[in-house]
Amino acid sequence: MKMIAWHGSPILFDRFDVSRIKTASEGFGIYITERRNIASHYAAPGVWRKESDPRAGYVYEVEAPDGEYIDNSKPLDDQPATARAILLDAVAMLSGSMSGWWRFVIANAPTEYPRYTQVGKTLYFARQNGTPVEPTLATAGYAGCKYVTDLANEFAIFDSGALRIISVSALSGGKHPWVEAAQ
Repeated sequence: MKMIAWHGSPILFDRFDVSRIKTASEGFGIYITERRNIASHYAAPGVWRKESDPRAGYVYEVEAPDGEYIDNSKPLDDQPATARAILLDAVAMLSGSMSGWWRFVIANAPTEYPRYTQVGKTLYFARQNGTPVEPTLATAGYAGCKYVTDLANEFAIFDSGALRIISVSALSGGKHPWVEAAQ
């Protein structure tokens, strides 16, 4: 069974494109959420920047894989054995001038750095190091990462092809014939 979730973007598109995504705080992937109102904030980034004229955006209703997700809210030691081994290998592979700092941040998240999770920082630093972990996790059967917040679960989906757009809604000012036809 698939789960229904939401994605917000200031950009109108008809399919998810992995080449356009970036690594964020909880890993590399397409970010979705269980709550439409949270996605709408990401759709209009001007809201976050408190611009007087926020840009229009789009909220995508998507069908996402209802597979196994790594719980970023849990420390590395509390992850399932397979995920834990992959993530700890990633930490061991960190190298270069920043590797000591990266390991310190990972070891002390979230106690010293409440905004960070150990899994999220491991994924982020591994990608910065040139040794991304998400492909290995996907091969091991993980659909992505889940981050539990006070408001809702948020997910980073590793495979953009696993997401299917069900509908698109334009926020204020976002007029487009393709969106209007889909509504």
